[in-house]
Amino acid sequence: MTEVIMPKMGDGMEEGTLLEWLKKDGDKVKS
Repeated sequence: MTEVIMPKMGDGMEEGTLLEWLKKDGDKVKS
């Protein structure tokens, strides 16, 4: 599994859930 860094939505946020993945396998992404 790949770690995905998400922006914090509040001071108490420690984890989140991705509801939809918009990229296909092999697509390049830029941070």
